Amino acid sequence: MAGVRNQRRSSGKFQGWFTDHTGERKWFDGTRSRAETLRIAQRLEDEHRQIRLGYIPLKNCSPRAFAEARDE
Repeated sequence: MAGVRNQRRSSGKFQGWFTDHTGERKWFDGTRSRAETLRIAQRLEDEHRQIRLGYIPLKNCSPRAFAEARDE
């Protein structure tokens, strides 16, 4: 479940979290608006849920990078 801390950081930004495709909680610095930071966290969590369900592919693993590493 995505969420946002109640207090701002010293920079004035709110810190949010979401659960990634591996089930691990990830933290990020959002915006100065708590509502906007919550929307970002929910969007990120939804993207990772779709990756976990197999609807979209994992972005950080490109076939080209794998081929280059395999050839080395």
